[in-house]
Amino acid sequence: MMSDDFGSFQFGLCHAMYGEGSQPATMAELVSRWISERQASTPLEPEWAMTCEWEIIQKAPELGFVFILSVLATTADEEILGSLSAGPLENLLAFYGASVIDKIEDEARRSPRFRALLRGVWQNKTPDEVWKRVLTASGEQR
Repeated sequence: MMSDDFGSFQFGLCHAMYGEGSQPATMAELVSRWISERQASTPLEPEWAMTCEWEIIQKAPELGFVFILSVLATTADEEILGSLSAGPLENLLAFYGASVIDKIEDEARRSPRFRALLRGVWQNKTPDEVWKRVLTASGEQR
């Protein structure tokens, strides 16, 4: 599940905010740091991994989906998974729902854990037709 290759993706925002060389070397590194930032009793300053994750979701939704699945495969911590639902997954659906909904549905069919993750998402800016499919995929009607 872990992809260590960011391909040609460029972390411009991470570089701008945190300096040259701030790009994560691997998906595993990004996932580990993102989880650590969520587990910190006080927010880590700066929240480097959250910034990199936001940039991936905004610029490369396919890679953002890999990030989400990688976090899900790495932890069972309910608070972390709540953050994953309400953050990256909700943003992915809000901004790119129409282009990722088929993959979302496929993963939900395969994974009860992913279905549970979907139940933590709010509609936000997700288009209505995509949101109906999200609800069906999650096994929940709201």
